[in-house]
Amino acid sequence: MAAQQIHNPVLLTKVCNDILPTASTLQKWNYQETDECVLCHQHEDRDHLIRCNGTSRLLWRIKFIVALRKTLIKKKTHWQLSDVICTSLTEWMDEGYVDIRNYHEDFHLAITAQNKIGWRNFFAGKISQQWLNLHDLFSNNKCKHSQSYVWGASIVETTLQLMIDLWNLRNEEVHGKTANEKEQKRKHRLLKKIDECFAKITEMRPSDRCLMPENRDTFVESSTSNDLAEWLASHQKMIKNSIDKWKKRSEKGSRNIGDCLKTFSAKNKEILENIYTRHRDRLMHDAWNKKK
Repeated sequence: MAAQQIHNPVLLTKVCNDILPTASTLQKWNYQETDECVLCHQHEDRDHLIRCNGTSRLLWRIKFIVALRKTLIKKKTHWQLSDVICTSLTEWMDEGYVDIRNYHEDFHLAITAQNKIGWRNFFAGKISQQWLNLHDLFSNNKCKHSQSYVWGASIVETTLQLMIDLWNLRNEEVHGKTANEKEQKRKHRLLKKIDECFAKITEMRPSDRCLMPENRDTFVESSTSNDLAEWLASHQKMIKNSIDKWKKRSEKGSRNIGDCLKTFSAKNKEILENIYTRHRDRLMHDAWNKKK
């Protein structure tokens, strides 16, 4: 019922099934090397997404509780039940657990049930039936079960919508909000792999070092993030192949004779550049075929 009111089926499915591509998930799937949160550099999973102490996440938690209280008031929820739901959720977001001793015994059954389900799963729309039973119990009029389900669906709808808002906020922090921010952040993420490639130049076969741009800073500044991504896609495999061949030939540390010939005359330099171009093209073709 609640899902029908949210018009984002793909993201809704990911939230409800705990498959949001957080940093830890992406690392597990080998899409990135780090599992760190961009705000606090701690392990980022779905729990941390909600419980991170970054300023934007603290503000989101306040926004979530305010929105949930408004929903509960709109549905004419008894003030005690409303207070317990919001307080227990706040306690879990702040502490990571809910201590049943802090609440009246009338609510122990519902809190215990939610503890077993997991408070993290509350944010995936999985709330205990005991909350609905309490709503029936506290209602002034004799509610039908269908009315309690509508009440529960309203809570789930508000929670899922705020979770989608949180994920969109997180993506803006990771990838940027404007086109320029997205470009700069993506470029920054690629720089680590670019630097790793440049650090391996001395390990490559001397004749293959023509694959690398002469100046790293100039290359990075003059390239877009798409250019850098394409360069990595086409060169990482070639660099690895070159290093492997160089090790097998046991020629590590020898001087490239091409560098010496370049200094003799401009004609030599032009000839060598043509040789390097043909050699680069052959390496790219071989690496692409092996990749396929």
